[in-house]
Amino acid sequence: MKIALCEMDIKWEEKEENKKTVATFLTHCAAIGAKLVLFPEMTLTGFTMNAACAAEDNYKTSAFFIECAVKYKLAVGYGSVTLGKDKKGRNNYSIISKSGEDISSYCKLHPFSFGEESKHYNRGNELSISSLEDLTLSTFICYDLRFPEIFQAASKNSELITVAANWPEVRREHWITLLRARAIENQCYIAGINRIGRGGSIDYCGDSSVYSPDGELVSRLELSLGELGNIYTADIDASIVHSVRDRFRLKDDRRVDFYISQYEKQLK
Repeated sequence: MKIALCEMDIKWEEKEENKKTVATFLTHCAAIGAKLVLFPEMTLTGFTMNAACAAEDNYKTSAFFIECAVKYKLAVGYGSVTLGKDKKGRNNYSIISKSGEDISSYCKLHPFSFGEESKHYNRGNELSISSLEDLTLSTFICYDLRFPEIFQAASKNSELITVAANWPEVRREHWITLLRARAIENQCYIAGINRIGRGGSIDYCGDSSVYSPDGELVSRLELSLGELGNIYTADIDASIVHSVRDRFRLKDDRRVDFYISQYEKQLK
């Protein structure tokens, strides 16, 4: 399966302008034969702490992406925000099939407390594991990348794990290193989709990439759209995941019961 990572420069809190950029990306992704197209975290607003501004307005965001998926005949992953009764947001990532069905819905498990996200957004409490054609995949968001336990849980079934982000340039080396590490230790494809440009007062590094189950960088720059951003692509082959796991049976040696016992001791 050919996937495309849309490394876009998100205009700060300007949903309508960002929709135009998304449509441009999707036009090119359809032309190059992608099957799954992935956009960064909070696709239409950037990483804003103004949850009310970023939040869905009568499902217009989801309706837009459903329309796009059907129009371009592409599965599309995008980031959005919903608002709870407590007025705090939920930082979500969804994947829509080419027929317009919602096949994956995930809420960020770890709001970024260092950047005060946890003051404005509630955390999720569930993994998302879904199927697309012959591929099983899971989705995470940005800061989740720093928590390896959830990747181990997801990779028990998933052959591809995606990480949609607004990852700052100042911690660029962490992004690159952790993406590769997650691929190696989980023996699956890891796809990191980051934004570029400047949002609010933060510069973003891009470095969108896909790593193989052996930790090899397998994505390539397919197309540059100038100031709008870049499209990176990679071919995902689920059989390679199973081949790597059969050849080097790392997961057989995991001691999950022991790990749980150690966590339980710490909680007492």
